[in-house]
Amino acid sequence: RYEEAMRRSNAMDFGDLLINTTRLLRNAEGTEAAWLLRRFKHVLVDEFQDTNSIQMEMVDLLAKHGEICVVGDDDQSIYGWRGANPDGMMEFNARPGVQLVKLEENYRCASSILDCANAVIANN
Repeated sequence: RYEEAMRRSNAMDFGDLLINTTRLLRNAEGTEAAWLLRRFKHVLVDEFQDTNSIQMEMVDLLAKHGEICVVGDDDQSIYGWRGANPDGMMEFNARPGVQLVKLEENYRCASSILDCANAVIANN
C-alpha cells in the first residue's frame, strides 16, 4: 500500500532523492543542470564514513571541476544498514593527489573518556 501510494503521489524518499539527483548530474551536459557541474570549486563532505556509493558518485559529479575535502572517522560509522561503507574512506585516500591530514588531538573529552573509547575501538 505504501509503495503504491508513493507511486501515485510522485513522492520521493531519501533513496529516490539520491538516485534521481545523481542521474540528473550524470546526464547534465547540454542541459540547464550543467551549471551545477561547474558551480562548485570546493565540496566538503562531513561524516564521510557514513556515505554510500551513490552519495560518493554524487559528490564526485558535484566536484567534477573542483576539489573535494572529506572528514570522517571510520570507527564511528553507524549507517551500514543504509549502505554506508567506511572502507570508502580508505578507497578515497588511495586516489591520486589525495592528502591525508590526521586530527589526533581531542580537545573536547577528558583523557579517561578517551581511554575508555580507545579500549572499545581496539576490539573492533
